[in-house]
Amino acid sequence: MDKNKDIEDLLDRELKQKVDSRRFKEKDKEILETVEEVLDHFTMEILYDLIRELRIKKILGAISSGKEARVFPALSASGEYYALKIYLTFTREFKKSVWKYILGDPRFEGEKVTSTKSLIYLWCKKEYKNLVKMSEAGVSVPKPIAHKGNVLVMSFVGENGFPAPLLKDYYEELEDPEGFYMDVVNNMRLITCKAKLVHGDLSEYNIMVWRNRPVIIDVSQAVHVSHPNALIFLSSDVRNINRFFKEEVGIDVISSEELVGELKQCMGT
Repeated sequence: MDKNKDIEDLLDRELKQKVDSRRFKEKDKEILETVEEVLDHFTMEILYDLIRELRIKKILGAISSGKEARVFPALSASGEYYALKIYLTFTREFKKSVWKYILGDPRFEGEKVTSTKSLIYLWCKKEYKNLVKMSEAGVSVPKPIAHKGNVLVMSFVGENGFPAPLLKDYYEELEDPEGFYMDVVNNMRLITCKAKLVHGDLSEYNIMVWRNRPVIIDVSQAVHVSHPNALIFLSSDVRNINRFFKEEVGIDVISSEELVGELKQCMGT
């Protein structure tokens, strides 16, 4: 009799777990209504897992919608905001261009890419690893939280789901343009000299302004300093930053030759 009761209790528990699981799925579906129309089945499953792991209770509308990725604010049960960067698809041209940032980077030797999806997953993993390296070096970047498949989770730069502005849109409001420029330069020094990376696409389009300080974003393409094209990418970063602050902001800048020379020494080349 006791044995039968134990079995009945076990069945009751299993049934309750199934019901609770279905209810949780339904709750997740409500959370995911914001993004469901633009995501495939695999991405939705990844988001289901991350919702549970990070206790996300709400996903807001996209704050950035590029050709390859979209960024959504997500609110956790604890009241903390995350930024969900979801890589959606790669155009044929983009797929060709990303290889120059992967091939030659010793951190990704041996990685097997057999499909577009595996390339997207590798690109997402690459951005997460770059954020980890930069964060550990003291670079002002969003804090990496997690990554899974084609979804990257970072700390949110902004307030109450509203993102901080990009430098390209906010430079006229800078309280101390010269100090902000030097802050950007010092972050470049940390990226190259401590994280041993080169951003590779640094400009006014991927620097946010938060509390009068720069926050470097979009670091998926960053390469190790030993990459064969690292110096080319570094020189381009320096020229882009100096051009913007000299021509648009209107301040004196360190000469590009001097800054590239300084950072080149950190690369050991």
